Amino acid sequence: MKLPEGMNTSSPTFIDSTAASPPEAAPEIIYYSKLLKSSQKYYHPGQIKQVIDVGCRNWSYVDTFARSFPNANLVGIELDGLRRYWNLYRRIDYARAYAKELQKLGREAEAHLGDFLTLPLQLKPAPTLFSFLFPFVSDNPCLKWGVPKRYSNFSKMIERSLSLAEQWSLPNAYCLSVHQGEWEADIARAAYQKLGLKMNETVLSPEEWAGIWPSPYENWIFVGDLVSIRSHPKKYLA
Repeated sequence: MKLPEGMNTSSPTFIDSTAASPPEAAPEIIYYSKLLKSSQKYYHPGQIKQVIDVGCRNWSYVDTFARSFPNANLVGIELDGLRRYWNLYRRIDYARAYAKELQKLGREAEAHLGDFLTLPLQLKPAPTLFSFLFPFVSDNPCLKWGVPKRYSNFSKMIERSLSLAEQWSLPNAYCLSVHQGEWEADIARAAYQKLGLKMNETVLSPEEWAGIWPSPYENWIFVGDLVSIRSHPKKYLA
């Protein structure tokens, strides 16, 4: 991918956005592709019309979403987007550059700097995926990254997703969240249960990405259609 001068990246070039996977995918892309593929048994990716990726960081993995959801508009949101790299570019600069490259290929993609809980969003009344890839669910990561502890309230993120689903009359509002380790999964599960939601769960072991990605922890994947769960709670709740 050709990014602005000085904005070096190891992510793959967007050669063919319709391909199932990049011809020479970076380890990060392979890793995220595995995560998304594991979640797709609970929904039809081709039917998703918009993806809201919360906590997209610099969005270097957005190619994974473009390939996994060929018919979706892509929206990335990053709260901590003003963090600068050694080359003085910010996270949000990278995210917007990646989005711009997708736009050149005819895809609708945009990256926003802001708080998902308060950022105004205009959605289409179409099947939507809310993505939370490794969100903060406890205070420690917030303290490590210098982010206020209130941003570790995962329940608020889900409540916001539910609110948007109702506000924009989404026929389907799939929620996908991925968490590292059983301790984070327990916190996430409790957050869902607090809101009366029982999600589908999949666990991937580190062996799945051995030699590709350095994460030593199990990845817990939670997926569910918030609209269906709330409309038919007896079907989903124990």
